[in-house]
Amino acid sequence: MAELDAFFQPKSIAILGASERPGSMGGLVLRNLQQAGYPHPVLAINRRGYRSVFGVPCKSTLHASDNIDLAVLCLPAPGLQRAIKSVAQAGVRAALILTGGMARDQLSPTRMRRLKVLARHWGIRLMGPNSLGLIVPSQNLNVSWSHLQAPPGDIAYIGMSSALGSALLDWAAGRGYGFSHFVTVGARADVSLSDVVDYLAGDRRVRAILLHVENIRNAERFMTVLRAASRSKKVLVLHTDPDSTIPPGLASRDKLTQAFFDRAGVLQVTNFHRLLGTLQTLIRTRPLYAHTLALVSNGLGPAMLAHQELKVLAASPSRLEALPEALRPLRLHGDRHSEHGLILPAATDPDMLTQVLAGLDSMSGIGAVLVILVPNARLDIPGLTEVLLVHRRRTRRTLMVAWLGEASVQSARARLDEAGILHFESTEEAVQAFSAIVRHEQVQAYLSETPEQNTRITPAAELLTPFRQLATKVAAGESRWLSWQQTRELIRLFGFQLNPGQHFRDRKALLQAAPGLRYPVVLRLLHEAYLYPFAYPSEARQRWRGVAIDVGHAEQLEEEVDKLYLGLQQHFPASKVMGYVVQPMRRRLDALQFSLGITRDRVYGPVILFGLGGSLANVRADRRVALPPLNRTLARLLLRDTHVYVLLRERVRQPLVAEEALIDAIMQLSELAEHCPWLVGLEMNLVLENDRDLVVLGAAAAIGEERTPSIPTYPQHWEVRVQRRGIEWLIRPVRAEDEPAMKQLYEKQPPEALRLRFFGSRLHFAHRELAAMCQIDYRREMAFVLEAPDGTLKGEVRGWSHVDALTMEFAILLDAEAQGQGLAQALLAQLETFALQSGMKRMMMDVMPENTPMQSLGKRMGYAVQGRDNDSVLMEKTLDAV
Repeated sequence: MAELDAFFQPKSIAILGASERPGSMGGLVLRNLQQAGYPHPVLAINRRGYRSVFGVPCKSTLHASDNIDLAVLCLPAPGLQRAIKSVAQAGVRAALILTGGMARDQLSPTRMRRLKVLARHWGIRLMGPNSLGLIVPSQNLNVSWSHLQAPPGDIAYIGMSSALGSALLDWAAGRGYGFSHFVTVGARADVSLSDVVDYLAGDRRVRAILLHVENIRNAERFMTVLRAASRSKKVLVLHTDPDSTIPPGLASRDKLTQAFFDRAGVLQVTNFHRLLGTLQTLIRTRPLYAHTLALVSNGLGPAMLAHQELKVLAASPSRLEALPEALRPLRLHGDRHSEHGLILPAATDPDMLTQVLAGLDSMSGIGAVLVILVPNARLDIPGLTEVLLVHRRRTRRTLMVAWLGEASVQSARARLDEAGILHFESTEEAVQAFSAIVRHEQVQAYLSETPEQNTRITPAAELLTPFRQLATKVAAGESRWLSWQQTRELIRLFGFQLNPGQHFRDRKALLQAAPGLRYPVVLRLLHEAYLYPFAYPSEARQRWRGVAIDVGHAEQLEEEVDKLYLGLQQHFPASKVMGYVVQPMRRRLDALQFSLGITRDRVYGPVILFGLGGSLANVRADRRVALPPLNRTLARLLLRDTHVYVLLRERVRQPLVAEEALIDAIMQLSELAEHCPWLVGLEMNLVLENDRDLVVLGAAAAIGEERTPSIPTYPQHWEVRVQRRGIEWLIRPVRAEDEPAMKQLYEKQPPEALRLRFFGSRLHFAHRELAAMCQIDYRREMAFVLEAPDGTLKGEVRGWSHVDALTMEFAILLDAEAQGQGLAQALLAQLETFALQSGMKRMMMDVMPENTPMQSLGKRMGYAVQGRDNDSVLMEKTLDAV
């Protein structure tokens, strides 16, 4: 995003509203800029006609001849639009709005849209208003009203709140943290948090990104840039959403926010202290070979305290799935051990600690070691500290140290800190740090997890057309229920097995058929209010189900019909009767039921729900959430995070078989969420038969405006089949599951083919690299693979571009078995079509001079081929000619 260069690397700056008047924001910004040592031209703009402001030349009006890159607007709110027009007409392409204290009505979405429209009209980018400003120490740039200069470092902070940003800067400066960039985007009239994250993710000087997010306007875009950034940098976020709106079917929004950042590979923290502290922990840690923590202490009490804190964290299996293993006693050669860890003598000497650490290093199954030391009169604090320093240089594991106390251990802590060793003042801090390390590894694994193969059940598009057409008739912002029959037809299309049933339009029709029914039956009264999903009170025992079970004969059926109608009048007097449903009584199925569904959040879009079902279950409390699309690995994690999973293993004869059946159901629900963006909500109650067959007992659905998932789904519409020499080949977008096949394709190629493709010798392809190649974001890049009839991959073409760029760069590889049939042309043509529909204007590729087959392909497809230098040849094509 080259247009943001003017904010972060300006070669000239104008400050509008600068003066020497006490309290002038413009004057404060100018003084900060001077104190930062900014080396390029600076101009003050003030209509009062000053000659200079703090020694900087001042003019009353900005002109194009001033050649300004960045304009800083320190003006009252009423004059903003006029000022934006003025600086844009002077040729400025970036404006930082530091106007603060704007009232809520001045920051309304309507006013922000007006500023954005104005910016687009005049071709200028805006950051702010209500921004603290931005600081880039490496550029000697400080255009902010901060009271401090940010020390240099490799951490980028991007926030929304000026007040919290100012507090964090002060807090960090007092603890020695440095920043590569420090910026608050404020009210985001134009430049968004996503824009800045995307820009800084490509900066090699940035090692980590800290985010403060108040609200998310475009979850799809934010997810895209977060996933890209977290693949190469450590990204932590503090989220403070002022909106407490809870989507139907859930008890809170917390699970949703956690699910969103988990899928982005981002670690969420709860306060500013943990934002910086956790980052420091992650920077100093080494990869964990296991998610287990070995405890070593010279006192039983501290070890017991750490053990207790580990148990508290282990109570949340989604946070630390393998943590219970860390609580197993460590048995070394010797007698002093405990269930709470390895307990050493109070006067442990350096030789003993050296022996213990060496012994732990020889053991397998340990991820990190926490050494807890309590000072006393017989303890050699300097000697033990030296042992820890030496061991840190030798070990491959993460070493954590908790020197308890204060007065006696300050110098020891200073030496550990200087050596980059993780050290803490309490066992609680140490255990929380370990949990953060594990948690970060888990969310990072979401980005590179190779999913299990899955057999998808996806109905033909024309079968879904009637539902889509029905949804277009629903007014914006509203939803409409689907009938009992329509809901059953929809879920049947996606492979769900339904409990048989008969629908009767009214009481008369039901009673006429009553003598011929096969008893016992379940009778359900359908009414308008309950045709919507999640239409029940939160307290399970307060729900009126509208159901009569185990009805044995026609006379009892008539009695139950009347009872149900009276119940309707009592609980839902205004709800219209939509008929009656009779289903066979399945006696053994009420023992263990499951709730499966889809709800919609205003920010994150479609959300998958799974948990315990049944009439008396507190389904809202037990439900866990996930964002589609899912693979089998993610579906398995969702299942194992619920109370259902515990019950499954206790009460089912074949729990592994039942688990796979439930994962199949979750996967089909994910398919449904992907292919039915007009589905506002879906709730199903299912039971398990024979440990393997899931049956839907009841379901309700609602439709409305389309909303796609915040995570890009597989773009099936880009699949195309081509015929060559009587063989049908499939050209399709790459999938995450393709990693093994992609590895096989690459490793099959001769060294010369790989050298030409990757501009260097390649022998091995690591899992993380292959995962990144297969788990792509279809919104900003594309890879088409060539699939043979036997399912193997015989080629690929890959194109990528920067956000807002108009050029797509590409690379192509074709197996020798597929060459000479025009398949390379077919692959490239498909990528060109994708690029054109994505708004690209130009295709380009660098190839080695000796790669003549690729140059010949380019010439056949209209590419201009010209030598760039001795090492590469440039192939270019304007897509208007496609």
